[in-house]
Amino acid sequence: MTIEGLVNGILDDDHGINEEAFSELITYLDSIGETALIERINNEAECQDGRFYFPLPNFFGDSDG
Repeated sequence: MTIEGLVNGILDDDHGINEEAFSELITYLDSIGETALIERINNEAECQDGRFYFPLPNFFGDSDG
């Protein structure tokens, strides 16, 4: 398993991870030089009620119009 696969497995979940775990994940990724992965996480992850997760893909396209 790759580090990207691990991150996807952790964040692609209905419950996500809490703020402390998210912070530890980012700190670890930074310590091993995974800046591109950190950027992806920061761009794609959402937070609700203190839980970080990757949202489900939007199968219906852009809902802006």
